Amino acid sequence: MKLLILSLTLAFTACTQMKPAILPIQTVMHGERIILDARDSSHKKTEMLSYIATNCQYGIQRLGDEWTTPNRITYTESVIKEKKPDVKEIKVIEFVTFLNVQRALRNSNIYRGEVFKLMECNENTDRLTHYTPQENPTGKSVVIGTISVIIDGREFSERALSFPMNPSRDDQFTVFDARATSVRNVVTELVERVSSKL
Repeated sequence: MKLLILSLTLAFTACTQMKPAILPIQTVMHGERIILDARDSSHKKTEMLSYIATNCQYGIQRLGDEWTTPNRITYTESVIKEKKPDVKEIKVIEFVTFLNVQRALRNSNIYRGEVFKLMECNENTDRLTHYTPQENPTGKSVVIGTISVIIDGREFSERALSFPMNPSRDDQFTVFDARATSVRNVVTELVERVSSKL
């Protein structure tokens, strides 16, 4: 487990490779599209939020649309069409995922200390990228996802977390597999939660 955490940290800082999560398509997409992607354009792109250790966004990477196949918008539409074929319109206001390895990176920083406790963020300062002490008491690396959609005039918002790990201790299971699994878990859970409320 410690080796996987170290690998996650190194992979985060190197950013030399990514492995998209494969999402299960529920049905063959046909007919008129009923989904509108109204997300902020920045939420569609992969980006390191900060390289400065004292910044609240240090150690956090936005995982853009290329981190899933198919993309999360197409997946959302396919699931809702399958479960609720009478839905007329889906408007996606927000659907974003982040990898937060802030604690691991700060713990490896030789300049860490009491000052960094003052820089930590929480749900009150950034609900998209940070976890609460209750959600992640030991500060493990985590993928965080948030969705906000309007479906036929009704608004739905959900949030989910997944911790990248190697559940089977398979030697062939890489840090990129762990990350892809977490992205898949978060995206599918968010869409499932929304569709179950329709």
